[in-house]
Amino acid sequence: MSPLTFTLVTLILLGTSIAAVANFPAPFIWVYLLWCTTLTVCYIAAEAVNLRAFIVNLACFFVLLSGLEAYGLIKETLESEKHTYSGDYSTANEVLGYAPHKNISVKSRKTYNRDLLYEVTYTIDKNGLRIGPPIFSDQCILFFGGSFTFGAGVDDDQTMPWLAGELLNKRTLNFGFHGYGPHQMLARIESEEFDDIVDCHPVAAIYLMIANHLDRSAGRSPWDSDGPRYILNSLDEPTYTGTFRDHWSAFRQKYEGAKQFLKKSAAFRRFIGDRWFSFGEPLDEDAELLAGIVAASEKHLKAAYPDIDFFVLSWDGWAKERDALMHEKIRARNIELHLLSKTIPELRKMGARSTIQIPHDGHPTAAGQRKIMQAAIDLIRQKQKD
Repeated sequence: MSPLTFTLVTLILLGTSIAAVANFPAPFIWVYLLWCTTLTVCYIAAEAVNLRAFIVNLACFFVLLSGLEAYGLIKETLESEKHTYSGDYSTANEVLGYAPHKNISVKSRKTYNRDLLYEVTYTIDKNGLRIGPPIFSDQCILFFGGSFTFGAGVDDDQTMPWLAGELLNKRTLNFGFHGYGPHQMLARIESEEFDDIVDCHPVAAIYLMIANHLDRSAGRSPWDSDGPRYILNSLDEPTYTGTFRDHWSAFRQKYEGAKQFLKKSAAFRRFIGDRWFSFGEPLDEDAELLAGIVAASEKHLKAAYPDIDFFVLSWDGWAKERDALMHEKIRARNIELHLLSKTIPELRKMGARSTIQIPHDGHPTAAGQRKIMQAAIDLIRQKQKD
């Protein structure tokens, strides 16, 4: 085989590989094996020593890729996790980045290694919020946060907001949703539709915070590229600057464009995925930003509802460095902060968390939601006494 013939074979292989990856769901293992097989034939047919050496090195590279791909596929098979929804669930949202469809009810089912973790129903009302108890009251309580607040993995009547409203006999508005952070809370409060949604008198607002919110408000969540981006201005107050995507680097834009193509590779999903941008050391400035966003949310709410009580509940204990950093900055802004580890002993003992967190998932169980609810209503009742 001459170098020219080898070049033509290589170009044909490249074209075949690109077409396979573009049109088949899990093509990489077969593409790599095709390269290994073809290169073996080319090696046998080649006569030039230099060409043979090049083919050997190239073949070793594809053998390595084949091994990594096979490893990724095997690990995904052994650690199979499936999460499905019964219908079209979320959509793009100009204010929040994404949000659930309005007036829908979907079933959410999650399994791990064929074991059922949960099968529950999420009901979303006309305002795009998860429903609360059917209580007719002029007074209401506002809840903000991510999936912990929303109640991922539990039924409608098992969420912390539902249980709190039922026990206090007050309406509840659950503004939480999967993957949200404090930046969605502030964007929601600043939005024009917020006053229309809050058609009651809020007596309390609760923001349920977890350690991951530090990354979310800093723009390191891969699912939240169109989420609202804030920076602290010269007055140390958050200013909306558009979406996170609007401020991506040129490299990030190219990476995101190629990611859907690359995500067909099990090795890519296993070893790279969104790790380049999703994870990072918690920075002091990230914690300052989070605290500033929370403080601005409280300020806006108290300007609109002067007698409202604002609380931050922290689901702490598992990411101590991040927790400590966030707690320090929030307390520095005189925001009322309560650590759930003080009222939920299981948070201080990793072995006991299985009673309050869904295994292989991490969200609070129905029992965990009840414990958060109890901490929330204790705060509200104490304020009412004062």
